[in-house]
Amino acid sequence: IRFKAAFLQDAILSLAITKTLFDEVNYDLINAFKLDNHRQEEYVDNQKRLWVNDSKATNVDATIQAIKTYEDRFIRLILGGEDKGADLEPLFELLADTNVHLYHIGANLEKVSHLAGKYEVAMTDSKTLENAVNQINQERDAKDVALLSPAAASFDQFNSYKHRGEEFFRFVKSI
Repeated sequence: IRFKAAFLQDAILSLAITKTLFDEVNYDLINAFKLDNHRQEEYVDNQKRLWVNDSKATNVDATIQAIKTYEDRFIRLILGGEDKGADLEPLFELLADTNVHLYHIGANLEKVSHLAGKYEVAMTDSKTLENAVNQINQERDAKDVALLSPAAASFDQFNSYKHRGEEFFRFVKSI
């Protein structure tokens, strides 16, 4: 089964239900399934570096799952936006034990900055998505993963999570 950790459980559950109801398992069919855009959507640039658009991750749990998917690599995480009062503490508890550098964008700078300090997580105040992409481009190692998984809504700087994700790839492809 060719699914990353965040979606593997759903794929296995789908296979189990199909096996139970119809007594068949079709690995080719499940492996042909394509996730929607903006959900851990991977792009490898011409320098063979991985950039991941997880702009749909507008809540803490989705961002935690994305981090767990790539936790075997150094993560350059673009985080922030309008968090609507969400508790970000569980996210920072995970980040404290993860090889990560945060690049903050959006409205919740004060909250994210406070938690980054409390949990000793390295952070850059990038302000905008374009700045974050450019900073990551300058600082990253080829083995790092650049992950846009904001744990927040986009409406402080973008029309929608789709717009944010499209802009992310536009900035990445313009490097």
